[in-house]
Amino acid sequence: MLSLIKRRIKTVLNATGIRNGRFNYHPDRLDSKHFDSAKLIDRRLRYEQATGRRPVWTGKRVLELGGGPVLGWAILAILEGATKYYFLEPAFNPDVLKTDRFQKYFREHLLHIKISTGIESPYGCFDDLIADDRIVILKTGAEDTGLPAASVDTIVSNSFFEHA
Repeated sequence: MLSLIKRRIKTVLNATGIRNGRFNYHPDRLDSKHFDSAKLIDRRLRYEQATGRRPVWTGKRVLELGGGPVLGWAILAILEGATKYYFLEPAFNPDVLKTDRFQKYFREHLLHIKISTGIESPYGCFDDLIADDRIVILKTGAEDTGLPAASVDTIVSNSFFEHA
């Protein structure tokens, strides 16, 4: 029985990407929910419904806590005028952003943003967005981000809206 339990634990660890007690998103093992760009628009609409207003990104320095493997609200926030977007995700894996699956997600996400907000992206591809240098990825815990005090205007958590 113990052997069966150990095999099941090993299977779960391999699927999730947990190594040495730390979780890391693995590009080939991500759930399809991570690549459903309509979910982010849904979370935005839920935010608007709950608060009675749209998120205000324009001119803001934003910190997102736990946005997942595909940059959470960063793309939307940048297109809506955030000056800097700090994306904090301890399990972030940059290899995810190099996959064909992510590139497809990026194109679909831009389309959903255009349909839901009317904003046309000036970025021809994801590399153009990253080259703009407004997204900063922090692969650390929230207890010490390394950011100076008062360096952000707004803190959001995509995970909160997903699980609320």
